[in-house]
Parts: sequence; structure tokens; C-alpha cells
Amino acid sequence: MNKEDVEKNNALINEKRFESEEMEFDITDPQENFKPVVDTFSSLVEKRFKESESKTPEEENIEDEDLNVADADEDEPTTQEDPNNNNNNSSTDNNNNNINLGDKPPRLQFGDPNRPKKPRHGGWKPFNYKLEDYPPKPLLPDNSDLLLQQIIRPATADKSHLTPPIGSEVHIHYIARLPHVTSSLTGFPKIFDSSRSRQHDFSFVIGSGEVVQGLDLAVAVMHPGELSVFTIDPSLGYGEIGHPPRVPPNSVIQFEVELLFFKNLAATKAAKIGIPFSERFTTAEGEKFAGNEQFKKKPPAYRQAAKSYNRALSSFNGLREPELTEAELKQLKDFKIALWLNLALCELKTNNAGKAVEYGRKVVEVDAENVKGLFRLGKGLRLKKEWGEAREMLKKAYELDNGVRNDVSLELKLLREEEEVERQNKSMKGFYK
Repeated sequence: MNKEDVEKNNALINEKRFESEEMEFDITDPQENFKPVVDTFSSLVEKRFKESESKTPEEENIEDEDLNVADADEDEPTTQEDPNNNNNNSSTDNNNNNINLGDKPPRLQFGDPNRPKKPRHGGWKPFNYKLEDYPPKPLLPDNSDLLLQQIIRPATADKSHLTPPIGSEVHIHYIARLPHVTSSLTGFPKIFDSSRSRQHDFSFVIGSGEVVQGLDLAVAVMHPGELSVFTIDPSLGYGEIGHPPRVPPNSVIQFEVELLFFKNLAATKAAKIGIPFSERFTTAEGEKFAGNEQFKKKPPAYRQAAKSYNRALSSFNGLREPELTEAELKQLKDFKIALWLNLALCELKTNNAGKAVEYGRKVVEVDAENVKGLFRLGKGLRLKKEWGEAREMLKKAYELDNGVRNDVSLELKLLREEEEVERQNKSMKGFYK
């Protein structure tokens, strides 16, 4: 084998590295039409590298104290995963068949007829179908192509009337692909995440904001046992920022989803009606503490933290607020504001500007002069390129608190730069018309 062959072989080995980390959904114009592809066995050889996450300087002095994270921790290390940690325990000893291991059998060499076969795809056989054979169906009321469904395998007749309602816990298997990015190994669309590779289903609560909006809406129309492929526009996916390094900015994404089953939590929610406020509050505090611990991990587990904060909020489902005392109402209001602020920060950390704006608005609606709510709402709006309202929110935060002026000034500077780039891009488009 010459030097060139060795380099090619090493490159192929590096390309086949595949991690099994926890799925992290971090949920704006429609992309151009994409060409359907044959989806067969690409999950066998697809790979992805662990994401590098780092603390953004503009947030060093404005993190929510409710997270028990130091606000001015300027030495917080970036949380980069080691791409070389492959847990490779293989040996290159070619003489193992001649070694006497006592009661243990000799190490089986590649090609040995008695060598046990490793299960492919974690023991799962990929579905073999041609995507172009299944017509896409718009799911949104305006029949736009922002969210398209292709039903590969319908549910059985006895389950075709069942769909998961809002608030239900769904269990799915999924393979997430980039239809516009071709794998250099297979020639098929690149896989950037998969529950199949982890050999464990993924669960989330419909309507809770735990996943990107497109997937949330998609699974809500599925039936148990159904297999579908959903094509999701960036505005309902990872947006203009993407999810570096796995998902580029403005990327259309595809999810092959199998709905295994769902749990209707309405009965559980109804059972909570009689629970006293003090007991609910204790439960919620426990969930919030768990979320803070996830947030403080190295690297931080932002999605898991967000789940805990959402569970804390759900502790108050069915609560009859008119029956609360004035002190209890204030306690509830302050606690919800803290949770919304924490959720907004988690969404900003995971580049999900839409959800960050949603939680920021909840804070500002309840407390119009909440500086952190205004700041996080403004930052989310800037990321969504809604610069006018973003500037308004950031200026309010600047006027209310001297302590955040450096952070607000940085956000306003970024906003002006982005507006200028957008203006130049538009002028160049007009020039070449």
C-alpha cells in the first residue's frame, strides 16, 4: 500500500466516526425546491461529530441568577467535545489465534467462520423505499410547502383514528437528514442525528416546545405505527442560524419518523386539580433545581434543562388561581417569570430564536420592566432579523439598568452590522437584475 492509499484509508476511517450523544433540538424564508432522493441504507455509514458549544460574551453579565450560575464568570471554559474519543479498543495483533487463553476461546480474527456477527444499524434494518414514489402533502392550513409529509407506511386500521393531542407524551424513532447535503460516502442525503443509532426511542411532549416547531407539528398528525418523512423549512426548523457544526444556516431538514406510541397525559393533568398550591410549588422547585443542575453541567445540557423547567411549569396545570391568596399569586408570578427567563436563555444558547422570543414575551407581558426579559426578547428578535422591535426592547433594557449596558451595546452593534449587510445584499441584488 503506497502513501496515497494510506492517506485515503485514514481519511475513510476518520469519516466513519459516529457519536451517540443525546439528541438536542434547538428549534426564514422558504428554501428552493429540493430533489427527492432514494433513502435506503445510508444510516449504516453516516456519521456526525460532537458539537462545540461556547459561552457568548454578550451574555456573560446577564445570566439569570436563578440558575445559580455566576453572572460574571468570564473564565468559563468553552465546552468542546474531543473528536478523537472513539473508544477504540481493537487490537492489531495478528498472532492471537496461537495464544492459549486457558478457559477463554482465542480472539476471533476477521474472516473467522466462527466470528460472531455484529448487528447492523444497532440491530435495526433500515426501511427500503424511494421517496419520490410518495407524493408530498402540505400540513399547514395555507397549503404552503413549509411543512410537507410523505406517508411511507400508514398506520393499521385499528389505530388510524388515533393522534396524539397537545400535552401528550410521544415516543418516536427518527432519522434527521439534510436533503441538500450529500454524503461523500454514500451519495445519499447526509444524516446529522438519529435515534436509531442510539438503539433507544426519543420522547417529548406535544406542544411543549422541546423540539423544533416543524417536528412538533408533524408528529401531532401521525398515528401509532405510522412511518412518514417530513420536510421542514428553516422557519420551522433551525432557522437562519442553523445548528453548527451539524446543520448549516438556512437549511431545509428532513425527518423520517416512526410514531411508536403516545401517552395521553390529560387524565394525569385532571388529577392534579385537587393538589394544594404548596405541594405543587414544592414539586416545581424540585424540577427547577434539576434544570439548574443540567444547565451547570460541563458541557451544559440545555435541552434537558429546558425539559425540567417545562415540567416545573406543568406542575401548576389545573390550578385554580382565583382561589389563591395574594401572597401565593405573587409567589406564583415570580416563580413563572424565573422559569420563562431560564427557558429563554436555554433557547438562545441552542440558537432557537423563535422559542426565545416566545418566552421573552411571556416575561414582558407580566413584567414590562423586567430587564433580563427585555434583553433576551431583544436578542431573540435580532436573531430573527426583526430589527425594529429588537432595537426597541434593547433600548428599554439599556434605560432601565446600567448594569446591562455593555451587553445591550454589543447587541445593538451587532444589530446595526446585520442591518447594513442586509442593505448591501439587497442593493447588490438590484444591481445585477
